[in-house]
Amino acid sequence: MRDVVLFDLYQGDKIEKGKKSIAISFMMQDDTQTLTDKQIDKAMEKLMLAYENEVGAVIRKA
Repeated sequence: MRDVVLFDLYQGDKIEKGKKSIAISFMMQDDTQTLTDKQIDKAMEKLMLAYENEVGAVIRKA
């Protein structure tokens, strides 16, 4: 993981009171090889599970 950026935060009448909608971008890089889609998908799945389990996030998957 090279960088994590919160690029959007919404709190308003379109979502449940006390909740926030956030958008995050992740930059992943390996200095020794090109990352494959499979490696990236596995890392993203771990990140999403951690957010769900650790902070109770509800992940919207497109």
